[in-house]
Amino acid sequence: MELLEALEKCPVCGFPTSLNSNRAESFESRGGREYLAPLANSEGVDLEHLMAQMQSYRCKKCGADYLEPWLNAYARARVFVTGHPIHNVGWRGLQLWIERGLTPEIPISISLLFEEISRRVGNLTTYVEFGCPFQGLLLGLAPPEDGSLLTGSDGSQFTMSTAIARSRFLPPMYLYLRLTQYVFQLTRYLTRIRRTRDSIRGRRLSSRPQVALPANSFFVPLSSSRFWSANCSMYGGTCAAVVSRFSNITVSSWAEIMKSKVHHFDAAGLFNVLDHQDDPLRLLRDVLKVSKVVICMSHNPPYSKQHHFGLGVDFFCNLPNEIDNCEVVSLSDPVGPNSLFLISVDRSRVDSL
Repeated sequence: MELLEALEKCPVCGFPTSLNSNRAESFESRGGREYLAPLANSEGVDLEHLMAQMQSYRCKKCGADYLEPWLNAYARARVFVTGHPIHNVGWRGLQLWIERGLTPEIPISISLLFEEISRRVGNLTTYVEFGCPFQGLLLGLAPPEDGSLLTGSDGSQFTMSTAIARSRFLPPMYLYLRLTQYVFQLTRYLTRIRRTRDSIRGRRLSSRPQVALPANSFFVPLSSSRFWSANCSMYGGTCAAVVSRFSNITVSSWAEIMKSKVHHFDAAGLFNVLDHQDDPLRLLRDVLKVSKVVICMSHNPPYSKQHHFGLGVDFFCNLPNEIDNCEVVSLSDPVGPNSLFLISVDRSRVDSL
């Protein structure tokens, strides 16, 4: 069965590929292997050949980098639903937050980010974040004890650290042998040893910022054929189920929010999820309609090939040409794994988006 499909237009802005000849070495030749390997294995194709066929280009119109050809609808479902239905970066962030108190790696301090937001919108009272709850402000500002209690299929409650211990240290036979309590105790000691080691080595643990999430804070999962969406689960629960236990955070769908009383926000967060959407510009326009500012964090090249496209600095610098009345402010050094931008539009002309 065919796994790749050719493009007729840029997957971000729709510019015809026949007019675009800008080759770009913006994707790692081997990046994304852990996501694409299950697809290759299940379909009986050579992984190296599959990845080598995906050539990278930079759109002349919007500045986005993209792969052509790339995965067709069948292959995307095999990757994000059945092949590797776990967002590694997101769940790894949750593990570090629980085990070591490390907050997500945002290019600037959260305190400085809040200062910039407050300077533009005043008192931050409503906030909404989309896509992955373990990469942005929700995890960075939630108290460490929040979200740590889960409920098992049998109704029993256990902590996230226990769930991590189960997944990392226990093959199924240990569960049947009822040795879990000893392994959990060992895990607790190993975590203490790791923290002591990190302190000795001088690793800086993220300090708790002197800010907190607004009382009206929301998380909205997104549906996309290029993303794990509601399928993304680990430790016996989805990411949405885990974040629903955080203080002051309501999990809701986009449609439900638009019908509710709270459907205009002081700020919205899109942290490394815009590049996983089927129509990223449409999503950004919709969010800008309901939020005074949008905080957008995006990967810098080189990108991995589980991404169809990458939205680097060139794309955001060019964004005012794609979205009318749009202002883009860079909040971080463009050199690094991620860049952070603050995006807003003229509120008096927002209906034109």
